[in-house]
Amino acid sequence: MGLQDTNFNYCDVPQPSMALNALWRDRENGAKTLVPGALQFANTMEVDPDKHDVAHVFGHARNIGRGAGRMNALAIHCHGGGYPRGLPETKEGRCGFGYELLICTGGLHIGKAALLPDLTTAFKVIIFASCATAEVSIPGGAPPSKAGGSIGIGDGVMFCKAVARAAGIPVLASNENQHYPSKGPCPFGMVPMQGQWLVFRPSEEPQPFAKFPRFSTFDDIARRLDLAQCR
Repeated sequence: MGLQDTNFNYCDVPQPSMALNALWRDRENGAKTLVPGALQFANTMEVDPDKHDVAHVFGHARNIGRGAGRMNALAIHCHGGGYPRGLPETKEGRCGFGYELLICTGGLHIGKAALLPDLTTAFKVIIFASCATAEVSIPGGAPPSKAGGSIGIGDGVMFCKAVARAAGIPVLASNENQHYPSKGPCPFGMVPMQGQWLVFRPSEEPQPFAKFPRFSTFDDIARRLDLAQCR
């Protein structure tokens, strides 16, 4: 995740929506801190990796969204997990993404996607506000024997498709690094969106959404996605 203080491509996400901001552990001192550029939505939850597992967090989010009569978006803000130790490097021999998201106990990866509940009555779209969630570092994923038995670790497209299928709603994710404010949270209702973004529908192949997307009303999202359930 890149940090900067100016030149953000902010997108105004209509409210009410819900944001999940990850707490993450500093590699040097072990202290838990809030992810940089925390999102501020109508409902916001800090996700503690020592207390909150995937099933708990997304079950809680579903209840919040349903209670509000179906919120617009569920945004997940955390660090993207790069090339883990013990897995094959990318063809370029560099650290890639698409392995996991550093949120919830043990992280969120394709092996845990099935733990997400059906969110069709709670939200209209999921936004992964994290670095290169949809990047494909290992096409088809690393060998399951080196990835805890999971198929697709290292293929961000497979991960996003699995999440969309489990949740039953579209997923917006980028295959590029994202940048957030180095000091303080993002403005209320705003998500920085850099580079190319893709849309993953539950039963279709991913499609380009936009480069540096901007939207100010959910009607614009609905128009771009052409989804009746978003209107």
